[in-house]
Amino acid sequence: MPRLQRPEAADQLPRQWSLYRLLFRAGAAGLTVRELAEQLHTHKANVERDLQALAAAGFPLRSQKDPGHAQRLRWILDGEDGVGAAGFGPAELLSLHAASAALQFLANTPVHMDLQAVLSKVRASLAGAKGKTVAGTAHVFVPHLRDFVSYDADDLRAILDDLLDAMARHRMVRVEYLSADARRPKPATLLPLRLFAHHNSLYLLAQRDGKNEVRTYAVHRIRWLEVTDAPFDEPRVDLAAHVEHAFGVFIEPPTDVEVRFAPEVARYVTERTFHPREEKLRLEDGSIRYRVRAGGRLEIVAWVLGFGGAAELVSPAEWRADVLRGAERLRAAHSR
Repeated sequence: MPRLQRPEAADQLPRQWSLYRLLFRAGAAGLTVRELAEQLHTHKANVERDLQALAAAGFPLRSQKDPGHAQRLRWILDGEDGVGAAGFGPAELLSLHAASAALQFLANTPVHMDLQAVLSKVRASLAGAKGKTVAGTAHVFVPHLRDFVSYDADDLRAILDDLLDAMARHRMVRVEYLSADARRPKPATLLPLRLFAHHNSLYLLAQRDGKNEVRTYAVHRIRWLEVTDAPFDEPRVDLAAHVEHAFGVFIEPPTDVEVRFAPEVARYVTERTFHPREEKLRLEDGSIRYRVRAGGRLEIVAWVLGFGGAAELVSPAEWRADVLRGAERLRAAHSR
């Protein structure tokens, strides 16, 4: 089994992105290392390393003396004039267009608008022959959205923006959350840790205040959110280990699962990866024996039912009963 990243290494990229957002918002006033460390709720040494990494990557960072303290520096993010000089070309721009198309469900949110701004600036920085080559890259990838959550509503965009701000500054949030099986939203105070996308939807990994359990929250089910002034320390939780065995979005204890797929769907199952730890074995009759150790009982049962009679959930036995109940409901619905 490959070694998991240490939490500090896994946190470095999100923290650098948060640092960039803070400097962007600070504008010409800039921020000191101490101020950044306080906002990000981390050590000054981490901030100093992150600033060096961003500068080495070509971000237009500069420092100047703090007018109120001669021995202190303020870090400022200048304009994006250096993008063209950073060496962007048609291939890199094409990859950005691919990312933009894949994230189209985030249209009009801060994340997607920032990506569109990057694309515009890179295109503007490429002139002459390169510019002519680049003109057609926007037409290579076309958004093809199906079965997605739209974040275009004003209230949902505001919630997402506030959530990103809270994660950047390590601030607790108060929310009202409407779970899938609830009739009314319930209040909670959360420590927002990470966002991830699954099936064209955004999900939040968070801890409840005073609880150690990491839970998954659908961002579109947050009905109200307020960023508090209460900071929180990054919990010493290996999030990679928490999500490693999740089949989908639910974080549950892993279970040994075996599914037998009929020959008529074998090619489809072979072509696709449903879980990074899965094992597939083609049997003599052309069927596929699929094994994985994962959590997500509801998701796996629904997945098996989606194949109709071409998939059999071999184990665990108690989940087979769920499949049978689901199949009976399907039969009853189509027998009316």
